[in-house]
Amino acid sequence: MLDDQNISAALYLDLLARHGLGDGETECIAFATLDITARIATDDRRARRISVGLFSKTRVTGSLGLLRDCVMARLLSSSEAYSGYVAMVQRGGFLPVINDDFFIPPPQAAS
Repeated sequence: MLDDQNISAALYLDLLARHGLGDGETECIAFATLDITARIATDDRRARRISVGLFSKTRVTGSLGLLRDCVMARLLSSSEAYSGYVAMVQRGGFLPVINDDFFIPPPQAAS
């Protein structure tokens, strides 16, 4: 996994002061700063907005994006992903309201 020793205190403290996010979100941004292939997954809307501004939209996601990625990779069915979403909401997760077809992959384009 990721080693905190790879992040300098100066980088971490600079990001913390500049963006005013929580410790975990700040640490994720610090790691992504050091690794141009790293993606950030957070359900903190403000952290996602800041991360998109620092990196790109393709490097930032949240729980729904992770579930959708799992469906696209065929690790979960769309109904399993939706059940996971429902469970997160029932346990107090602040997620947007979605329909049960949110995770259904788009039809493949005809070639």
